[in-house]
Amino acid sequence: MLEKNLQALGCPSCKSSIDLVSGDVNAGHIDSGLLSCKQCALALPIVNGFLLCGEARPWNELPSAENWLLELKRTKFSAENSYGEFLQEKQRRGSADTYAAFQPFNESSRALYPFISILKKSLSPGDIILDTWCRTGYTGELLAGLFPEQTVISIWEGDSNVMGYRGFDHWLGSNRRHSNLEVVFTHADKPLPFATDSIKVVHGLDSLHRYEKDIFLHECLRVCKSDGLLIFPHIHLTNSEPEPFFERGCQQYHGREWKGRVDALLEGSNRSCWILPEVELFVADSRLMLTDDHNTIHYNALLLIGASEFDGVELEAPRHLPLTARCRLIQNPLLEIDLNQGYVSKNTNGLGGFAPEMLSRHPCYDQYLNHQDHPRLTNNEIRLLWHSRHGLTLGEIAQEMGLSQPEIKHLVTSLTRREIVHAAPISAAMWALQTFHGLVRLPDPVVDDFSAVWCELNDRYGSHPVIHWLQDGSELMLDDVQFLVAATRAALREQGIKSSQRIALSSAHHPAALILCWACWLESICVVLLDEDQSPEALHGLKDSCEAKWLFTDNPLLLKGQGRCAVLFDNIETEVAPAIGDAQLFSELLETCADVEIPAPKATPDADAVILFSSGSSGEPKRIVLSQRALCLSGLNMVSTFGLSSERLLSLGPFSMMSGVRNAMVASLISGSTIMLAGRETLMPLTSWNQAIEQAVSVITTVPSWLEIITQAGDRLVANEALNRVLVTGSPLKTHVRDEFMALTGVLVENYYGLTETGGLCIATNDANPFDSAKDGCIGSPAGAVINIVDEQGQLVESGRVGSLRVYSRQLMSRYLDEPGALGKVFDQGWFVTGDLAYWDDGRVFLQGREDDLIKLRNGRRLHPAAIERLLCNLPGVKDAAVLVTAPMQSLLGLVVTEEPLDQLLSAIRKQQPDHNLPDRLKRVSELPYNRNGKLQRHLLHDIAVGDKADQ
Repeated sequence: MLEKNLQALGCPSCKSSIDLVSGDVNAGHIDSGLLSCKQCALALPIVNGFLLCGEARPWNELPSAENWLLELKRTKFSAENSYGEFLQEKQRRGSADTYAAFQPFNESSRALYPFISILKKSLSPGDIILDTWCRTGYTGELLAGLFPEQTVISIWEGDSNVMGYRGFDHWLGSNRRHSNLEVVFTHADKPLPFATDSIKVVHGLDSLHRYEKDIFLHECLRVCKSDGLLIFPHIHLTNSEPEPFFERGCQQYHGREWKGRVDALLEGSNRSCWILPEVELFVADSRLMLTDDHNTIHYNALLLIGASEFDGVELEAPRHLPLTARCRLIQNPLLEIDLNQGYVSKNTNGLGGFAPEMLSRHPCYDQYLNHQDHPRLTNNEIRLLWHSRHGLTLGEIAQEMGLSQPEIKHLVTSLTRREIVHAAPISAAMWALQTFHGLVRLPDPVVDDFSAVWCELNDRYGSHPVIHWLQDGSELMLDDVQFLVAATRAALREQGIKSSQRIALSSAHHPAALILCWACWLESICVVLLDEDQSPEALHGLKDSCEAKWLFTDNPLLLKGQGRCAVLFDNIETEVAPAIGDAQLFSELLETCADVEIPAPKATPDADAVILFSSGSSGEPKRIVLSQRALCLSGLNMVSTFGLSSERLLSLGPFSMMSGVRNAMVASLISGSTIMLAGRETLMPLTSWNQAIEQAVSVITTVPSWLEIITQAGDRLVANEALNRVLVTGSPLKTHVRDEFMALTGVLVENYYGLTETGGLCIATNDANPFDSAKDGCIGSPAGAVINIVDEQGQLVESGRVGSLRVYSRQLMSRYLDEPGALGKVFDQGWFVTGDLAYWDDGRVFLQGREDDLIKLRNGRRLHPAAIERLLCNLPGVKDAAVLVTAPMQSLLGLVVTEEPLDQLLSAIRKQQPDHNLPDRLKRVSELPYNRNGKLQRHLLHDIAVGDKADQ
């Protein structure tokens, strides 16, 4: 509550003036305090910035004012966890409040719009607007956004209905709602707690027919200044009845009776009353004249009280508010909007299944919605709607999309005219609340940089460790980790490694690698992650090309020639000190910094977090830069997609791989999971599997080839109840491998897809979008990203048709390091072009393979080898297969890993697939070439085909 607004308040009992008796006033805001009536000695509490008139008590009944306020705070506003659980249960059930959801689109709410220009001319800075029925929070926020130079005071009936004390405090607390919005809890059937002539405008949506007419209207006229305006959208008339009929309730009078009653109250003043049909205010396409129409044929109306001179004034006729950079977009819950395939259609299941009933009660809006054309969304409309789903303002969306304000306004105008969204100048808090009202969807957590992850750890880790190293069984609790990270930050500063600089890391799964990365990100230092399996010469070359002066590693062989700028991670099983030369041990680096006081983290969202290298399966690897925002959002995406929470998470991917660094270093912390680190000696698939079972690991993240090796153990595989999922990525998951593993272990396998450039995960299978075992190539449904499949002209393709897969999200890479020219090849108007071919089927994505892997047959037809390879792998006895075109005559050769007779295999597949393009011949090979990420290295297939003298 703002102190300057107290002059507008009056005693709800005797209407006398009230004073602030005690209160905590900070920068003009009263978070907690007591008001007192001079006349009747009534005490009114202010708690959490809200005035609670319904809790007023006489002073002589208060043994202790301070204790009373504390008790109100405890009983009325505490138990945040229980309210959060209530919201989550509503989300789980999908139980929407239909009128709260529909309110921004309701013609009743929008009946105010034609009068906005009149209001702006009538109001002066500092005037007060009274909003009498803020049931859902929306009307107060809307008015506060429309009139930023005025104060809006919204009243609600008390601790009841959609919001109540805890609801308003949770969603629209004083530090979240518009700064010029105040909320007072009182019932409008009682005298209003405002001074006479203190209000300039009264906005009483859905109020005049609802409250006691002999009290409410008199009170509104009392508190409103003589030159003020009173607008009461939505009063019930008996001029006609709905067709088909439905019961409306509340006080219903003919328009002439409403007008007669109000005119009698206004007699002798310079004010007049107008009754205007609600429908005509909504459907009008041209300007209207302010003319009374109390004998309308309609059954709902707006009642206006204002200066008589307004009669005949021209009104605006907008259905939509003026677009400004401060507006946010509210999605229409009556429409189904598919950003992935670009479709918009009526959502008959919207509003918890009550959409048809709601529209039947609002026939004018139903008719208007039915007349809207909903063509397929354009590229820019999809991008804009994606950003709007994160609560960004139009100004912020313009910046994200790289478009001008006029361009954004043009796009939004098209969307609002089609009722796809409604634009309103509401706060981010109100946008989140309205999204919950309409879609029953709680807002996504905001994690823009690593410091936001770090500051939440105390709430996520209790008695369970943060790190458990399988190599020696050691554990690090949260206190240990925070101590080591602080010491590492101090050591980095002492060595002159500053924000925005880069260090290189090449290490197997070692706790010090995690400590180092977390410290670097809190200091906004970029980490270059190098593959430890490459030669020292290649590794140092990549390090130098990224201008990383320092190297941190667990491999002594990489220290040569690096001097004091090399740091070796300690290993208690190996005596390394004599062999490291001028390099330093990590423990020695931290020794002198253990007690150094370190300032608060200074991470920034756009700071470079990591540089990763593409797999290089078909050429020179690219250096991919991911920002802190992209890395953290990718981790958050992993957690929300798979519902990770307090897991024992074994991430087997190397730190030089997107999934390895993201899963172990970010997703684990966000989910409050124990990071189970496999040492060098425990990375063999069967060894890591057995240790996972022994250590009660609940989730394993790995690559599909790991599953293939595991399944070779057959019945020897032992599982337990703790392990519930294996999450795989990096290369196509073969259906028969997945099914065989699940049959052997009973452990669910989920697949996720994403390039390093897309921040990893952007498509996945999960409980809501299961794996389609009937078809090969299913990689799931979009996860934390918009996925489009387009033709050569960039147009969205129909379901079932193969096209180019592209991705749009907030976790895309920042750039390729020092290769600005490469961006034009992979980004198309903000979309990352993956180079993969895919198609839609029943809302899921099926991957066909890489565009650059397409092969041309001798008949001139182009096809993707992946489809043929899947057919070969499904033959009995075939463990792996690849196809390529060879000379002479562009013949198609199949390379198969099998012990079965090749002629029988070829005959079998020709009988099964007589109409399919099939290999002309098969060749037996011992194995196919894969890189460390499990991707087939097709550029090596030709050498195998001509060099291996195995069976033909």
